[in-house]
Amino acid sequence: QGNCTRCDGRDDLKDFASIRSAMKVLAFSETEYLGISKMLASILHLGNLKLQGTVSSNIECCEILANDHLTWASKLLEVDEAEVQECLTKKVMLMRGETVTTLLSMAQTQEVRNAFVK
Repeated sequence: QGNCTRCDGRDDLKDFASIRSAMKVLAFSETEYLGISKMLASILHLGNLKLQGTVSSNIECCEILANDHLTWASKLLEVDEAEVQECLTKKVMLMRGETVTTLLSMAQTQEVRNAFVK
């Protein structure tokens, strides 16, 4: 999408073909290959999310800036976009039979995102 990184001596197309060939040798089905590719793509999109720290009701929190990465990651994971956003920016706890939702700070949101993609 414009700002591609180049590494001298690397050929992404050739490397991709080698990985695809190895998966065929290892008898990965087309469905397994597609699932792995979708998961990898979603991880890359989640890593590209643009986050911004903000304050809401005197509480430090984080918002995901509008961009296509959240949309694509959600589609690839086959999960509702709003649910992915909530999982990354909010913490839900059950306390004494009641559900309590708290907003996560930018650092906490980054930690949740990074833990998820690991």
